[in-house]
Amino acid sequence: MNKQLEYQKLVSARKACRLCKEYGMTNQSATQFDSASIGKWTDWQGNIDAKVMVIGQDWGSLDYWNKNQGNGTDTNPTNCNLMQLSGILGFDIGVVSNPNRSEPIFFTNSVLCLKDGNMSSPVLKKCYYNCGSKFLKPQIDIIKPQVIISLGYAPYASILELYRPIGIDQIRPLRDVIRKEPINFHDEDFKLFPVYHCGGLGLANRKLDEQKKDWENIKRWL
Repeated sequence: MNKQLEYQKLVSARKACRLCKEYGMTNQSATQFDSASIGKWTDWQGNIDAKVMVIGQDWGSLDYWNKNQGNGTDTNPTNCNLMQLSGILGFDIGVVSNPNRSEPIFFTNSVLCLKDGNMSSPVLKKCYYNCGSKFLKPQIDIIKPQVIISLGYAPYASILELYRPIGIDQIRPLRDVIRKEPINFHDEDFKLFPVYHCGGLGLANRKLDEQKKDWENIKRWL
């Protein structure tokens, strides 16, 4: 498989997709700040030969996107914490405005469109299904990471529903799977490590010091 060619085909398909428009979601390509990557977060870290893939929930709202011209910020708490956590794995990812793209790590989101509501607006389950089957699973299949780190419940649940690992008949709460053995997928080569999100809501449930220990546990498997 030519990974670069398949990835570019996927980017083109993402730009053309409008499946979730009726559910209050806007494709980045409908704005003037679209990315040349599968999603804007991938502009920060997008090594298609990555051994680690980090999957978040969504980029955020259309309003925030337009105010920031489609860019994240170096001072955003989630980004600052993710720099620290990636460092625990031995990766120097740089900052959003000055990324170090040589590291073997890939960032993406479960849902690639922007929410028409505010930053905390919920995303419908149908959108996770649409984006998961059309874009998230193909990304994983192209990149073939050794380790997937899912930030928060939504991407963790999406991956289980996409791959349906043998022996797992229900999606357990995050608190029950943190810092345990990784979830193995018998027909796939990757291991899944669910963790809490490192933004405000995630930190309210699991403090940064505890999250650092979670990522130290992941390092043992690299």
